[in-house]
Amino acid sequence: MAEPFKNLIDAAAVQAIAHHVQRGWPAFDAAGFTRQALAGLDALELKARVMQVAPALETNSVLALLVAVQSGALATVLPGSLVDTLAGQPGLEARPLTAPDLRTPIGFMTATAVRPSRALEAALRLATDAAWLAEAAAHSGPLGAPG
Repeated sequence: MAEPFKNLIDAAAVQAIAHHVQRGWPAFDAAGFTRQALAGLDALELKARVMQVAPALETNSVLALLVAVQSGALATVLPGSLVDTLAGQPGLEARPLTAPDLRTPIGFMTATAVRPSRALEAALRLATDAAWLAEAAAHSGPLGAPG
């Protein structure tokens, strides 16, 4: 019989998570995280294990998210434009995501018989405007990359 999927979230996985987080964030309390994540883990089913190992805050407010991060209990991933805007705020530290290197191509699709919308026409103009591209590059991309 196959091993239950829930067993993939076990002591070894928790210790690996703690190790990798601490590699990127030396002040991370790996021992405290491990102790909390492993408390009663064996008795939990898959969803409960995930919820115990990965506490999270769900919000539709970037401001609420940043206040929670400033409290010291959470971390978050933000787009480069927001990181650039918030750089230097007390209690916040920006760290680059270095792996994996993912790229998501985007495009506009429309029926050939339909005249492009004004929004599409404007977006296509911006996509080739040197001033706009320079502005976008200044507020996006990897942390510390020349803009």
